[in-house]
Amino acid sequence: MGALQAAGAYGENRVTWAPEDGVRIASVVAAYDEGYVVAGRSLREVEARVARLNMILLMGWGVSLAASLVLAWASGAVFKE
Repeated sequence: MGALQAAGAYGENRVTWAPEDGVRIASVVAAYDEGYVVAGRSLREVEARVARLNMILLMGWGVSLAASLVLAWASGAVFKE
């Protein structure tokens, strides 16, 4: 079943596709009585936001791990002689 046929059967169809290397598009196909409406946008900005969020989370994890080590060392729970 194609994207238009699925939209006709269910009223709407959401798909992502890569027409060429390095290009990804998210699109929505909506059916109405006389035809279809297709809207789409590039996923480049969304993928860049996800990459930034992953970097922020990784840095936050590293900072919290270091802070935990410092607090454990300061409390004497680690590195006892």
